[in-house]
Amino acid sequence: MKQAQVMGLDNTLLGYSTQDYMLNSMSSMFEPLAVGVVAVLVGLAFHAALVSWADKPTTGVDADLRRLRILRRLTAILTAGALVLLVLGAAGTRVARPSRFVSLFAPVSVTLGIVFAGYALHVGRRYLTSGPSPPSTPERDSLRLVSSSLFIVLLFLSLFWTVSHYAGVKGVDLAVVVERNLDDRPNVTLYSGRRLHLQPPVEETELGQDDSSYRYRYTGLKFLFLSGDNYFLRPSHPPESDLNIVIPESPDLRLELDRR
Repeated sequence: MKQAQVMGLDNTLLGYSTQDYMLNSMSSMFEPLAVGVVAVLVGLAFHAALVSWADKPTTGVDADLRRLRILRRLTAILTAGALVLLVLGAAGTRVARPSRFVSLFAPVSVTLGIVFAGYALHVGRRYLTSGPSPPSTPERDSLRLVSSSLFIVLLFLSLFWTVSHYAGVKGVDLAVVVERNLDDRPNVTLYSGRRLHLQPPVEETELGQDDSSYRYRYTGLKFLFLSGDNYFLRPSHPPESDLNIVIPESPDLRLELDRR
């Protein structure tokens, strides 16, 4: 949708179904999915190493105190990092015209902030809570379930937010590529049985044969794509390249494409 907006089109003109959007977004989603999988694997490896070290039996009180200090320091670092990331992410959402970096940094910061805060809370509960654990009650179990569910919901919302911003940035990049490489798009010669009244710099030629199925020829066009039974074209001349021409498919039309 962002690509269509940057190119001066409304996404409703494309006629895409939900399946079309999903298929078209698969290539764009490869990078964030790959980064997400790598980040999860790194996080799991770090957690496994931390648990193995923290649960290892020690030989004295000094070793226990040293391990406790390290865990407290880790929890403090995670908490401080979560607060900084959440503040920076919230500040990024206040920018009226965010740059590419800010548009991606804000949701990623919020997502990382939620992850850091949740992990700091987990480490604190598991290793830094002194005294015996309080007895389990239905109220306490319900509160723990609700808090865990809210954390998961917030995490998924931030992930969707991050992916949507990445898709928007990717759409802008694709639109810029089309704009820059317009000369590499196929040239179009359009034949029509009726006059289409396409304005200059598109060139109109009246063929004049009464027995011909096509009475008019239009040149000076570039082919963008076919979507929703519509041809999306642009004038070949760079000064007019931001003009979009939408031609519905029809038996009265014939398109010839070439690379000249």
